[in-house]
Amino acid sequence: MHQPLVELFVKASSVDPGDKGACPFSQKWFMVFYLLVEPNPPREYLRLDIGKQLPAVAFYTESYEDLNVTSVQPDSVHAGNDELEQFCRERFSSQMDIDVREQWVGADLLRSLNHFLRTGSDRQMLSNLIAINDHLLKTGTTFLERNDVSYSDCVLSCKLHHVHVAASFFREFTIPKDLHYVWSYLKAIYSTTVFDVSCPLDRDILWHYLDKVEFISQEARNQAHHEIIILPQERKTTFVAFDGPQGADVMPRLTSSGLKLTVNSVMPAIEYEKSVGARLSKFYSMILE
Repeated sequence: MHQPLVELFVKASSVDPGDKGACPFSQKWFMVFYLLVEPNPPREYLRLDIGKQLPAVAFYTESYEDLNVTSVQPDSVHAGNDELEQFCRERFSSQMDIDVREQWVGADLLRSLNHFLRTGSDRQMLSNLIAINDHLLKTGTTFLERNDVSYSDCVLSCKLHHVHVAASFFREFTIPKDLHYVWSYLKAIYSTTVFDVSCPLDRDILWHYLDKVEFISQEARNQAHHEIIILPQERKTTFVAFDGPQGADVMPRLTSSGLKLTVNSVMPAIEYEKSVGARLSKFYSMILE
């Protein structure tokens, strides 16, 4: 049977080029396309030799099991957040609503996290977290739109996780325990396969933010750098130690659109597999034509 193939290119880890990195937009689109395919997450990540505007998608209308994508021109290529949103509107509108208002919940969370790491002022970030908690209180559902994972959760969960990991490490900030619905949301999303397979390691998230932090001295920065490097190799902070009022261990209701998914990690400026890198260069040429 012919199946469409989506080839997703995401930013690679700065520490381990063979693994996915901490880019929240890359994780968002990894989650989105995972939700659109059968529950068989890709376990292998190809090493590429260049990084452009990522994440990006190469779409093949038909794909045989033995298709050698290195010799096939994709039907279309889409790079960056805006183009990927439009691609999903056109191809998968019956399975996923890209324009739901819930996607704007916590829209400024990453900006406020960056501000907090730079200045030490948590006022904006707390305001965002309280607004998210209030929204979850009103919905009465496990996730933003319903009781299974949807597009808006792919947008929000990556941001919340970055706050959970980076704010704690660099500024000893913990999401307030009285924000019960935020904690319940984190517990629920952490228990899903779609988040687990797309989630970067703590090490990569912290490396992602290291240069955004205003340290009191070079010595303090060096100490943080050292602590990141010696973190356990597979550590992910995806455990919630207490229950909120809506605490739940749930799995997403995965629906298949007949798609196949291949995920490729792209490490900028370091050469790994030139043939695949050359393909990616051609893909971007297609976009510009």
